[in-house]
Amino acid sequence: MLHMDSQEIQSQQPAAVDPMEQAMIAAKYGLNKWIFRRGQSFVTGRILEIGEGEGHVAKYCRREGAPVEVQPVNLEDEAFSKTYAVLSGAFDLVYLFQDSSRLVSNKSIVTNSASLLKEGGHLITILPCATALYQGLGQGLDDWKSYNRHYVRSKLDMIYELVRTRYFEILDNLPSLVPPDNDYDERVKLFEKTADNDLAPTGLFILIVAKKL
Repeated sequence: MLHMDSQEIQSQQPAAVDPMEQAMIAAKYGLNKWIFRRGQSFVTGRILEIGEGEGHVAKYCRREGAPVEVQPVNLEDEAFSKTYAVLSGAFDLVYLFQDSSRLVSNKSIVTNSASLLKEGGHLITILPCATALYQGLGQGLDDWKSYNRHYVRSKLDMIYELVRTRYFEILDNLPSLVPPDNDYDERVKLFEKTADNDLAPTGLFILIVAKKL
């Protein structure tokens, strides 16, 4: 008979999981996966991530059995319709992270990105927030989110329908302790600037899912 505190029994017991530690690890290294999970229900059909190399979220698509292509498409190409004629209307989902900040300032980027999609296809991208919000300032959080949604809608109007929005902030250093019931952290996800979280510079961002009209 084995004693209750024997090494054999102890080695079979699962290690305790610290939720706060897991959250901090995710905040340091989990931006790409977080973005994938927020739009996972739209990962279907033929998928394109505009970028180079392995991309940012392509590996998570492949893990779910979804084929995805990573190509360096230039959405500002003046002869876009001719250069990328073979890709016209080819995709069910397009991820746009490379130079995505110019999406709201350049109408041709909006138009050309939509031309890659099938009718009813989706675009997933990130944009810097049009207005800033001080961390921890609960007052006005809903108004701030509403204003940013309105701003994005005005830039995508007539080409895309805004389907989903989520907010996140990238910091140079994470706070030493994030209270679990912190309203800001619940509604504006925090990530630390690391080599793994190199999708965007520090600051406030909005993750959007938009449907081609």
